[in-house]
Amino acid sequence: MKNYLILIILFASSMLNAQSQECGTVPTQEEMDYLDNSQADRDGFSFDPANMDVIQIPIVNHIVRRSNSTGGLTTGQLATAIQNLNTFYAQANIEFVECESVKFINSDTWYDFNSSQDGAITSANSIPNVLNIYYFNGLVSSSGLNLYGYASFPPGPDRIMIKNSCTTSGTTLIHEVGHYFSLYHTHGTSNCGTTDELVNGSNCSTSGDRVCDTPADPNLYYNCSTSLVDGNCMYTGNYTDANGQQYNPQTNNIMSYSLGTCRSMFTPQQFNRAVYSAMNDRSYLSCAGGGSNEPDLIISAKSTSSTNAACGSSLIGYATVKNNGAASTGGISYMGYYLSTNTTLGASDVFLTSDYVTTLSAGNSSNENATLNIPAGTAAGNYYILFVADYQSAITESNENNNVAYQAINVTCAAACTLGVSPTSYTRPCNGGGVGINITSSGTWTATTNVNWITLSQTNGGTSTVFANHTANTGASSRTGVVTITCGGTTKTVTIIQAACNACTPTTPTASQINNSANVYCTYAYGICNGHTGDNKQFELTNLSTGAKTNYTTTNYYIFFPSLTQSTNYRYRVRKQCGTSGSYGSWSTYQIFTTPSCKTASEAIEFSNYPNPFSTQTTIEFSLPEDLPVTIFVTDMTGKQIATLLNNEEKHVGKHEVIFNGSNYPAGMYYYTIQAGEYRTMKKMIIAK
Repeated sequence: MKNYLILIILFASSMLNAQSQECGTVPTQEEMDYLDNSQADRDGFSFDPANMDVIQIPIVNHIVRRSNSTGGLTTGQLATAIQNLNTFYAQANIEFVECESVKFINSDTWYDFNSSQDGAITSANSIPNVLNIYYFNGLVSSSGLNLYGYASFPPGPDRIMIKNSCTTSGTTLIHEVGHYFSLYHTHGTSNCGTTDELVNGSNCSTSGDRVCDTPADPNLYYNCSTSLVDGNCMYTGNYTDANGQQYNPQTNNIMSYSLGTCRSMFTPQQFNRAVYSAMNDRSYLSCAGGGSNEPDLIISAKSTSSTNAACGSSLIGYATVKNNGAASTGGISYMGYYLSTNTTLGASDVFLTSDYVTTLSAGNSSNENATLNIPAGTAAGNYYILFVADYQSAITESNENNNVAYQAINVTCAAACTLGVSPTSYTRPCNGGGVGINITSSGTWTATTNVNWITLSQTNGGTSTVFANHTANTGASSRTGVVTITCGGTTKTVTIIQAACNACTPTTPTASQINNSANVYCTYAYGICNGHTGDNKQFELTNLSTGAKTNYTTTNYYIFFPSLTQSTNYRYRVRKQCGTSGSYGSWSTYQIFTTPSCKTASEAIEFSNYPNPFSTQTTIEFSLPEDLPVTIFVTDMTGKQIATLLNNEEKHVGKHEVIFNGSNYPAGMYYYTIQAGEYRTMKKMIIAK
């Protein structure tokens, strides 16, 4: 039987100090606001590598050597690094092109680099409007943490800092370029924190990494101190989200904090977000633009008071104009607001109003807003508000092609629309192909689809035939997608059902495969399902005393059943899918188990905390009668678990202590519960401010 020591303490423990941290990239509030304000555009963007030109990203490499010209990355190592970078990003039609020969910087001061020196080295050496990559013998943060590399998110500066030893081995350079192209860590916007994304994906576009095909990730290097990935690249954590669902993160994602040997891929939506960023956030990059000492106005953030407007109504447009160039604008400018049917400023777009923008020094911003009146004669449909910096072209800029940003809106009108759609359903084979949808309409219709495996030949128009193209279904079960056509309040749908190319019938777990007799404890247990690792499994746990049922889902061979009642009969059963898709198979037979009685910790364990009450920190001291694995939890007055301080950690016989910092938590009473094997008890602690 496994022995555990559980300590429950009401408030979350402070992060343990780490001496090293792989990635030093931390988004600023301005960068997060900029990305969040354009999230809808990023979600709505889709690239087709087979039908798009290669995006060339101009770079200049800076190798830092000692003052006597020794040391530093070799040109051969650099060539290998850039080749590896291009091989990976070729999947997104992105190519990195060296604008100039390698720049050698001979400086003992910068050879082992501290991030606090960033401004000094970049102001002296960076080339404007290209991606500057610096290579150092050593790299540390301003607080002394050892770093592999760091970058900036859009619209931040065009530079990446890399440690030499991480340049040709592993995926550090690919990872930092991902940040430069707006990719967050898979666990979210922080380095050492955990995600706010839910396992069910319901908030995937506004939480975590804002990408919906990367599973919620609790941070695979938890608190920047504990790896949750083993040598076989398997996730070893048992953390749950706010809904109590267990995480099942990708351990091979390059933007994760998994082991370096495990990381190898981006998801399709991560590539999509990177391409959008290269084409929009970093569109000003140009080899020819290097060395320009001129201003460059961009829209770094934009929004509207509403994304829906009626014909003849008004809304408010908000925008931040930033001078992203190397010199002052030298005078005022004006921002124009337009109503457009697309994202490109053209002669047919409707001018709405303009707004005065003050003189901006290099790097400075100005927040603007204006009332936008939608003309009464506007036809209903999807439109874009275009925000155009220096729309009168009064300022000479280093890049005149990055002044436009846009916000999608929907305009509705009272006029009725006659809409006809045929056919209303299709049944398709598993291979890729397409179907025609005939649309008759008295007005302008819009079409959308609820799945990413269907693409439409056009998304708005009049009477016409729209082709719904679909990819091959390589899964184990059929799938269904819906195309929705809307015109003037009238909606029609077309259902497309596609067969599976790799149909599979799930097997039923046997009684021996779900035997958990060796994994039952007084207040928790493990459900077991051997032989089906990788398959999605659903466990149904029933309390035979109350009849209460709880469902758990995992791809691991086991699942953790927490917060059980001692001396109580339980049963569980299991059913599974083929892999992680398709329908579930039949339920297994029931596995019945009984939780034993817990012994009181005070019978064998001495424990206390001092001081108590305390204002900033307290020491919890405990003494073990024998070698035991220890787990420590904390709860608040409501019984909600706040923190796990020790998790099944082996401790030797004798006295131990743990220090908790309560300075960030409100005053009040908290409880800590200790369980070691079959010993369990609870005590109080008070934070006094």
